[in-house]
Amino acid sequence: MADPLSGALILGKLIDATIGVVSGYAGEKTKNAANARIRLENQEFEREKLAIGQTYAHELEARRAAYQADQQRDVLAAERLRALEQHQRDHYPIAEGPGQLRKALTLSRRNNPQVLTVLLCPPDNEDPSSPTWSGLRQRVYDNLMTYQNRGLVILRKVDRPFHWVNHDLYTIDLYGIPTLIVQFSVDHKRLGIHLGGCHVSAETVHEMSRVHAMTFPSLDEWSKDTSALAGLAAEPPADEHDLLELNHDLATRLVTICVVVAVDTYYLQRRRAYVEQFDEAVAAAGIFGDDWPADLGVNSALVADPAFHLLHRAQRKVRRGLKDEAIEDVNRALRVLSGVKSEAERRALRLMREALGSASTEEHHKAKLREVFESFPEHDQLRLESLDLLSESLLTDQGQPEEPAAESPAEPVALPPAPVSPVPPPAPRPLLGRSGWTQRANRNPLDD
Repeated sequence: MADPLSGALILGKLIDATIGVVSGYAGEKTKNAANARIRLENQEFEREKLAIGQTYAHELEARRAAYQADQQRDVLAAERLRALEQHQRDHYPIAEGPGQLRKALTLSRRNNPQVLTVLLCPPDNEDPSSPTWSGLRQRVYDNLMTYQNRGLVILRKVDRPFHWVNHDLYTIDLYGIPTLIVQFSVDHKRLGIHLGGCHVSAETVHEMSRVHAMTFPSLDEWSKDTSALAGLAAEPPADEHDLLELNHDLATRLVTICVVVAVDTYYLQRRRAYVEQFDEAVAAAGIFGDDWPADLGVNSALVADPAFHLLHRAQRKVRRGLKDEAIEDVNRALRVLSGVKSEAERRALRLMREALGSASTEEHHKAKLREVFESFPEHDQLRLESLDLLSESLLTDQGQPEEPAAESPAEPVALPPAPVSPVPPPAPRPLLGRSGWTQRANRNPLDD
């Protein structure tokens, strides 16, 4: 007979075994479920990771493509800029390139900021390859070098033809620099002279304007009017070679005179005691005739030293034999210096005494007065009395250098304000003879 205690133990063990089996199965199931969940999470993570990687790769590729596109644009822009700069250098009027002229002028103008820059452009030929006018610009350059030596101009030769107004040339190299631009056109028969520039007056930029045009004479015309050769050649040209040389010389002198007129116009409006260069230039060119204004076409009201300019004008009129007109100009100058505003008739000597006692009269005025009266006929009474009066004034000044004036000087004549002339006046029409072909040749051919 079975032991009840043993049966209970066996039953307990069976129950424990059953519980263990059931518990192990449940644990395994739970473990499997957990593992399955982990696998799903890992798979989801991998999918997300893959998606993120693909997105990042796409973004990275897009960024790389954008960067490469930007680089390509920069390269193309740099190439276009280099091509533009190269084109600008290849066609820029100054062979050294943009900005180099300004650097040179800045150094040259350091001690004389008002000096006038003169740019000589290449001659405008119908056939640039033709040697007909070779060397003409160099001749003009050599003639004008006299005025550079005097500190009146800075000469530069432009390397390439251009049309003024040239935006790049002005903004890069000439802005703020008083500049006269000289262009001349030539062919076998005609000469045209054109002037333009910038900062030479109240206006900033001046378009080119023709100041002179003429037709060159032929061999026959030179031979018929030998008086036209005065100052140019000893005898008429014998052949085409001589004719070309003579016309070269004539063209050089005419261009030089036109430039000198512009230079005088520029400085008359800016400098006191400015010695006008035109008379010397005309004499050096061997030009005869009076077909040009004695005042160079400049309004006295615009001149920095009107009395000195009036005395230059008077001296020219004396040379022309216009004594009465010369005396009128002298009287005008004396009125400006003495401060006499009345136009009432006064003898020149009385006006001179008043002017010589005025503080407005400086040494250059006295020297010019002496030059004017010394150009009068030798036995002219006004000449003798005026020179005596100037000599007395000189002795008085030397004897009493520290003595103040007895009376306060009268106020100088107030000149009416007026705008500065924007363009230099037209150059005088040179007359190389008193009659003959020269009168006809100096007509503007476009006016026919």
